[in-house]
Amino acid sequence: MAKTLTVSIAAYNVEGYLDTALKSIAKAKLRDDVEVLVIDDGATDGTLKIAEKYEKHYPGVFFAVHKANGGYGSTVDWAIQNARGKYIKLLDGDDWFDSEALDSMIVRMKQSTADVFVSNVVEFHEDNGEKIEKYPFLRNVDEGEWMLDSIADKPAVAMWGFAFSTKIAKKTAVQLPKYSLYTDQLFVVHCLREAKSFEAIPVPVYYWRIGREEQSNNIKSISKHADDVINVARNINDYYIANAKTAKSSYFLKRVGAYYSVSIAMLCMIKKSHAMYRTIRVWDKFVKKNQLEVYRESQQSKKCYCLEQRPIKHTGLSETGGYSK
Repeated sequence: MAKTLTVSIAAYNVEGYLDTALKSIAKAKLRDDVEVLVIDDGATDGTLKIAEKYEKHYPGVFFAVHKANGGYGSTVDWAIQNARGKYIKLLDGDDWFDSEALDSMIVRMKQSTADVFVSNVVEFHEDNGEKIEKYPFLRNVDEGEWMLDSIADKPAVAMWGFAFSTKIAKKTAVQLPKYSLYTDQLFVVHCLREAKSFEAIPVPVYYWRIGREEQSNNIKSISKHADDVINVARNINDYYIANAKTAKSSYFLKRVGAYYSVSIAMLCMIKKSHAMYRTIRVWDKFVKKNQLEVYRESQQSKKCYCLEQRPIKHTGLSETGGYSK
């Protein structure tokens, strides 16, 4: 049967978390409208066995894919090439969806012609259980199709909030760097080049887990992979310069500037050294001189970044996510 949504799950050594991710989709009433590509990127633990269990119990919904290790970007490349859904959304193996909100989004997707769905996200802190709603401004967007330009003055949405038209994902696909972190940012920017219209899902669909040492946004990981932060940001900036004139929306620049701002902030989290200070200073000076449009947008992103985030207790959501009764 035709699928409404393809979910790509990069699964590398997440045996302690993957069951939660897959169960959140299996519980959805409209799971048969979804194809879930669980891409085992050469894991050395029980990740593949968990994926195969779901493939056996839910044939035609879950697909266990085993491949040699190539890094996060290689799993996204594989998913784009093989996706059959009308839309495609990424899910990290240690995160999960709210099943009810996922159902609501699928219902809308069936009838929609929008280029992208933008949904709310909850940041879940594993150490203390705190839940923070990332994009409450989406609660003020009426149902229906809108232009991305209309939210260009709002906080930039990260990967977790996007589901792109698969046609756009395939059209804009560029092989992502292997063995590199943060390549999900490239996927988003590539798709946004062609995206013009969106529909908003105001309730959180995606739950983003924070607090694992292995995560790419952990300070130890950032320190170890600082070159990836810089290389991805350079790649994004260069991609914008090469495609700015043909972009369908000003939101393209919005997202580029936001990642540049975030990348500088990430580098500043690292234990300071003369070499790192020099790296940041030289790079920032280069962007200001040679990519002024990106630099100016990054300054705007700093002003609105996180301003509209708020604790989940103010949103009317239940403790387990989804809709409050």
